[in-house]
Amino acid sequence: PQHNLYIFGHSLDVTDKDILCDLILNDNVHTTIFYHNKETMGRQIANLVKVIGQDELIRRTGGSTKTIEFKLQQDMVNRR
Repeated sequence: PQHNLYIFGHSLDVTDKDILCDLILNDNVHTTIFYHNKETMGRQIANLVKVIGQDELIRRTGGSTKTIEFKLQQDMVNRR
């Protein structure tokens, strides 16, 4: 079965490498990483390269082997 992993507000720093690898490198997991702006996304990508490696990141963000995607986080809507 396919599982979905959603990551909000996490730096994806190498200090969390073990748990991030266990989750993100599982072929049954589709990972959506939300970012606030392009600068944040750039830092997340740089950190993720340190965690899973550049080749793995490229493989998992494109083509038929895509299991990771980045999405701009939408502003919260205040409903009353």
